[in-house]
Amino acid sequence: MKPTYGKKLSKKVKQDTVFAFCMCIGACILYCAFFVFPMLEAFRVSTYEWSGFNTANIKVVGMENFRRLLSDQVFLNALKNNVKLIVFGGILVAFLGMLFALVLADDSTKFGAFLRGMIFFPYSVSIVAIGIAWTFIFNPQFGLLNALLVKIGFDKFQYFAWLGTEGVSFGCMIFVTVWVWVGYFMITIIAGIQRIPNDYLEAAKIDGATDWQVTWHIKIPLLRDVLGISILYWIINGWMSFGVVYVMTEGGPNNINHTLATYMMWEALSYRNGVYHMGYGTAIAVVMAFIVMLFGIAYQAWLSKTEDITY
Repeated sequence: MKPTYGKKLSKKVKQDTVFAFCMCIGACILYCAFFVFPMLEAFRVSTYEWSGFNTANIKVVGMENFRRLLSDQVFLNALKNNVKLIVFGGILVAFLGMLFALVLADDSTKFGAFLRGMIFFPYSVSIVAIGIAWTFIFNPQFGLLNALLVKIGFDKFQYFAWLGTEGVSFGCMIFVTVWVWVGYFMITIIAGIQRIPNDYLEAAKIDGATDWQVTWHIKIPLLRDVLGISILYWIINGWMSFGVVYVMTEGGPNNINHTLATYMMWEALSYRNGVYHMGYGTAIAVVMAFIVMLFGIAYQAWLSKTEDITY
């Protein structure tokens, strides 16, 4: 008997298909309205030399804004700052998050719930409030950090400008960002540890495995999917880093601490030389969006090649 692949779909299948399509229309409209259209509009604006206000003064420059970025030292330095934040901050936040999670995942740990709450607390606080608080701590005149260092004998730090010293200031912002994000990594890793079946851990213990061997050979491999999503989230937010840098330094001094997001804001919405630079700032935003999408797609492609974990 010949196969019936070419026959028409049943009425029930057609109805289900139409229903599913109708249910997706609303989501598709919202996606296009709040993502696709703004992206296309941003690309259009990035081809202008325009202040962003008077449409009569729009000058179409094509790809000139993107060519300017290649020779813009502030932009290139901002790009380097984003990379430093993602790489060095990512190593610290992943290591500390894993360490705290392994120590505090057990509910029997003394003061475990309190310590988990304290470590996670910065992630739940407004980034503006955090930036302002750490700006006071790093203040060279009356900052808490300098006062503590002087108290223990480091007199050379009495008026040290942590946020005004090249080579030190951005490190301070990486530290604050890591301090905020460690709690997020810790909580997601704890959730991953708690879903690992106890049978696996008990079997390893019966076979004579040490705590370190259980952690390295069982827990960490089974946390790969949790770590993958957390790292992807860190990378995306690292490219879009704005709050801490803008509140603490606004990209200064001398524009050495800009990230792509703060430099975009500075170009598009700062009134310099009697004009705003909306077109140029939007070009930076387009580059940011392209980088985030590129890294997201590449990272997901890499994760999809790894073996799925089921337990």
